[in-house]
Amino acid sequence: MKAVKKVRFTLVCVSLMVISLMVSGISSAKVDFRDCVGMWLFDEDKGDVAKDSSSKGNDGEIIGKAKRVAGKFGSALKFDGVTAAVSIELDVMDLNKDQSFSVWFKTKIDKNIHARVLHAPFLNNYRLWLWIMRNGHPRKGQLGFGYRAGDMPLEITSGKPLNDNNWHHAVAVFDHTAKQGLLYIDGKLDAQSGIGGIKFNDPQGKLCIASACPGDFLPGQIDDVAVFNVALKEGDIKS
Repeated sequence: MKAVKKVRFTLVCVSLMVISLMVSGISSAKVDFRDCVGMWLFDEDKGDVAKDSSSKGNDGEIIGKAKRVAGKFGSALKFDGVTAAVSIELDVMDLNKDQSFSVWFKTKIDKNIHARVLHAPFLNNYRLWLWIMRNGHPRKGQLGFGYRAGDMPLEITSGKPLNDNNWHHAVAVFDHTAKQGLLYIDGKLDAQSGIGGIKFNDPQGKLCIASACPGDFLPGQIDDVAVFNVALKEGDIKS
């Protein structure tokens, strides 16, 4: 990890396997190290591997024409919106249990596609996504967080467009105790919807960044993606 990252996540209370996360806009809260199942900071100097900084070994493959550029924190990946993406084999996602997805992104997309920030395929053609709503949609430019196939049991959208070429921090949370899907934008709860009646399918063991595995490529930059097997709370998330 580069010095510019400073103490973006610092190991504390080693005997308890607890980390204080200073990454991805998540700090102050002490999170059990085992609950972070993947963290991709994109700070490698070169190569086609996106290292998993969670120590779980879930490295990603950088595909297409992605460039390493200055990011929100240190380095980020810049995606061309045509072929560039990151593909990660990740078999620990179970949406019937608490889960949180955190990502920093920056885009000025103005296209008639639901461009994916994050995407994970599930059985029976279901998929989980964070996407920028397409042109022609009443909520174009807003960030959608959803799960669907032919039907759409869950879709939450941000309150304002986020394709303004500024950095934004999104955290999507499945909280089964509260029976809510929650979307935090830039450190604040932006939207939520009930998930108590949804039976989520099994995952196909893949997480894609900046594409729909494949297709619906996002032009823009992405930094600091993390996945947690716990429902992050508002106090855990800061802008």
